Amino acid sequence: MGILYNHYDYLTRQVQSNFFTSLLTGVPLWQDCREEDGVMSIQLTFPSGIDFEGDLALTFAHNGVSLYNISFVVAPGRYVHSPQEQVLFVSRIQGTRNFDLIRQCTKSCHDITPAALLIAALQGVAAALDINILAGISTEERLYDTITFDYNSFWESFQAERTQDNLFFLALPLVKTPIELIKGKRRERTLRKRQYKDEICEAVRVGFESHLLDRQAALN
Repeated sequence: MGILYNHYDYLTRQVQSNFFTSLLTGVPLWQDCREEDGVMSIQLTFPSGIDFEGDLALTFAHNGVSLYNISFVVAPGRYVHSPQEQVLFVSRIQGTRNFDLIRQCTKSCHDITPAALLIAALQGVAAALDINILAGISTEERLYDTITFDYNSFWESFQAERTQDNLFFLALPLVKTPIELIKGKRRERTLRKRQYKDEICEAVRVGFESHLLDRQAALN
């Protein structure tokens, strides 16, 4: 309960009065509209039908059909043994079984998976809230054993630090391998992927700050 109290206390002091109401219908934060691929989008919502796994969610959708979501809360750093005052705690990452459409969207988005795109979006939320640490659960700490997402491999792909508490810490902004160390054709491909993720991060940050943050509160 301490984490939830902190989550709502922290947000209430920073966001506009209609913030939580707007989440009921979802707040669009990014979209990529292509004639041949349809509309891919990310919105901020309340987690739907999920208990005790986060009180905010980012959802990746294709033509309005949800494919992946990531649930999170604003948690006190001390609760996860972080020196930071606040962290974004990722408690759930889950996709649908629409594997063909997920593969199609991955290919359309420069071979970046929807889950990885949601991490880019979450970086934008963190930047808007002036938070610079993501904390994520491990496979061993997931709430439901029936969920098959491989949290460990996912966080390790971002070079996240594993803690003694079976959590993962990811410092923001993400550290990138110097581009001169990437050889051959992979360099151009890497640059495209980085640019795409950076554009998502910035769009989400700007959208969150413009439409959801209380600017006067942010100045105080």
